Amino acid sequence: MVEGIRLIENVHREDLSDAEKGDAVIELADFTGKSYKDLAETELTVSYQSVRNWVYKANRTSKKLRQCLESQTLSDEHTFRLLKYSPDVQDLLALFIVDWNQKRILRKSPPLPFVSFRALFESELCISLLS
Repeated sequence: MVEGIRLIENVHREDLSDAEKGDAVIELADFTGKSYKDLAETELTVSYQSVRNWVYKANRTSKKLRQCLESQTLSDEHTFRLLKYSPDVQDLLALFIVDWNQKRILRKSPPLPFVSFRALFESELCISLLS
């Protein structure tokens, strides 16, 4: 019972990423045997769509992308846009974006716009970072 309460509290913490909330929901579903829909309606008091999004992000987010989220070097928006790629590509693009942002701060350049990540991944700049 205490474990279930801890998991419910984790889902409502503001400082957790959506993927981390998804991890808590998955663990809570395993612990209680309830469906995600039942958890959303009865235990968590959040929309079922929110729970589905959290679980989707938990299942699709690569390890490196999670580290970037936890250290707040990438936003939830960046993460969401990277989820359609394989974990290896997510990791490479995450490193590229973090590197770009660090250099941008030093140069006082504008932030990296949300462009096509496929074009970004195939760009000369990204290829030079990866080699």
